[in-house]
Amino acid sequence: MSRDLISDINRYMCNIDIIDVRMATANFIFDKEFLGFQGHFEGNPVLPGVCKILSAIEVIKIWKKKSGLELKEISLAKFFRPITCDEELIFKCFENETSESLSVKILISKEEEKVAELRLIF
Repeated sequence: MSRDLISDINRYMCNIDIIDVRMATANFIFDKEFLGFQGHFEGNPVLPGVCKILSAIEVIKIWKKKSGLELKEISLAKFFRPITCDEELIFKCFENETSESLSVKILISKEEEKVAELRLIF
């Protein structure tokens, strides 16, 4: 995995808000220069699902203050509509209280519209 892509994702993160130990939010606005749009697709940029997952992981690392989190499983990855450049995305992260490992549900929305839902286990 390219460190350049991770660095670029972090560059587009803004307004991270750590609500408490069970919830955090962050916003992203990826412009047309974002590395993840390269080749996906020329003239009609679409944010790849893997970029949404990597963005969520970066939020969780900051929230949990653990730079070395290791993703063990993607138990859910639903994408409801494509995202293009300059759309503001809101990532809401919720820790699952019953899990022995760190299990996080992530809701990704644009304004009030849900665009993706993820569940990641670390």
